[in-house]
Amino acid sequence: MAQRTGALPLRDAHALTGTWDRLLDPWLELGGLTRAAFPVDVYETRDAIVTRAYLPQVQPEDVQVQLTASQLVIRARRREHPVPAEAVVVRRELAAGDMVRTFDLNVPVNAAAVRADLTDGVLEVVVPKAESIRPRTIPVTGPKTAAGSGPARSRAT
Repeated sequence: MAQRTGALPLRDAHALTGTWDRLLDPWLELGGLTRAAFPVDVYETRDAIVTRAYLPQVQPEDVQVQLTASQLVIRARRREHPVPAEAVVVRRELAAGDMVRTFDLNVPVNAAAVRADLTDGVLEVVVPKAESIRPRTIPVTGPKTAAGSGPARSRAT
């Protein structure tokens, strides 16, 4: 049997890619990801919930952000980028089509102050928390002096 040397022929690489896809797809779907999904980072600060969605090759007019009382929904459409007719596609991971991700907010939010910005393929959605649930620092006062002119001095213990 002759031994091959050099690069893997494209047809073999394509078959190998298909095999890996079939093996990995069930694992990706279990994690809530499919080829039509997009990765996100979600974090919470004292004042807001921030979602960063990674949407390469998606234009602002192809993104829709909706907010309900309890959910943030991000929809995006990635347009098909054709390859030359003579090209053989070996792997295509930037699937064209509609994508959607939904996130439960679990806290009251200030819907009027939400902002969304798509820059360099990263959509950042900042959802401010409602003022009523934001942590507040409450000033602590002590007993008034006899004359009522201010806080009493505290003694060191």
